[in-house]
Amino acid sequence: GKREPPPSPYHHLQPLNSPSHTHQLRVWPGRAYAPHCFVDGIPWAEDDLPTSGIARTFNVHLRDQFGNSLVRKPFEIEPEEVEVDFKPKAGSLTSQGTVFSLRAIQQVQLDRTILITDLYNGTYVVSFTPFIQGTYSIDVTVNKTRIS
Repeated sequence: GKREPPPSPYHHLQPLNSPSHTHQLRVWPGRAYAPHCFVDGIPWAEDDLPTSGIARTFNVHLRDQFGNSLVRKPFEIEPEEVEVDFKPKAGSLTSQGTVFSLRAIQQVQLDRTILITDLYNGTYVVSFTPFIQGTYSIDVTVNKTRIS
């Protein structure tokens, strides 16, 4: 007689469109990947330069190695907006393998405050208020790699 093939180990699976066997899976983005991260809002136009005592903002956009926005809050900070003293050496926030830091490249003491707001869409709004006249350079790094 004719031999029957052995039963498939998958015989119990239903087609993907079967509602009784649909499962939802949430996939989070990976850790921030500097080559895909970027800053916008800097530099300012010559007629729109920062003025001492007035807050200015720029945006930092964090992406993983596949270009996914970091939509979850990668920094365990309470409250959602955090004030950090912004000195020449560094202010940095670290969590889950991601380091996002802002560093002033300047020798003089900077008396100013920085506020980082998470928009929960991969974008962070950085607001800072310079109080001392002069030329400033701001480095934005992700995992110790400078982003532009």
